[in-house]
Amino acid sequence: MDLSYIAIKNGYYIPLLYPLIHAFTGDAFLATIVTLKAFPINYWYWYADYYDFWEGYNWVKQFVRLTDSGHLVSFLYWISPDYLPLAFTIHFVITTGYWGGRIVFNMKDCDQLHIPDLDPLFDKAWTVANHAVPLILLTYHIRTNETCFPFTYRELENAYIWMYTWLLCIYLPWRLITGDIVYEFLSFTKPKKNFLLFLAMHVLVLLGHSFGYLLARC
Repeated sequence: MDLSYIAIKNGYYIPLLYPLIHAFTGDAFLATIVTLKAFPINYWYWYADYYDFWEGYNWVKQFVRLTDSGHLVSFLYWISPDYLPLAFTIHFVITTGYWGGRIVFNMKDCDQLHIPDLDPLFDKAWTVANHAVPLILLTYHIRTNETCFPFTYRELENAYIWMYTWLLCIYLPWRLITGDIVYEFLSFTKPKKNFLLFLAMHVLVLLGHSFGYLLARC
């Protein structure tokens, strides 16, 4: 197979998007979030047929995970700084939930397949980036921006509304249609463990909001 074709399928060109977008816009945050989202778009465009979630619609998976909702909340913050408390809290849940699940509970990626010509190290690098870089950038924005970003009780409510909207309006319809559990801890095979992890997600929202409140120094 042509090496250039393999390079495109793996998304080796994607890091070049950052300097191009930054050169045209001067906006490092926009360049970052577009570049981060470009990888799952590229992945599901080329490799959707390796999955059997929903014939003809496997590519929709890139919008189903909580991590994918993080791309949306990042864009909302880019549109309006008022969304910073929500964006920070949601990315805190995404980042700590992902790494806590991997390290503490040894949870596996349910979508990881052995795909010919796929560079697993490059793929893993983007997974790490999408579960770390947004939270780092948002933390930096809170600490360096002179504007006060109030982490109020209303903002905490918004974070819980975001989580339940994802669960009820995105996750559950996808699971009912496809049978895909998305996350190992939502398999429902171990009710006690499922409940504890579900409770942990609520605690992470509260911790993320509280941590943001301390960082904001308002």
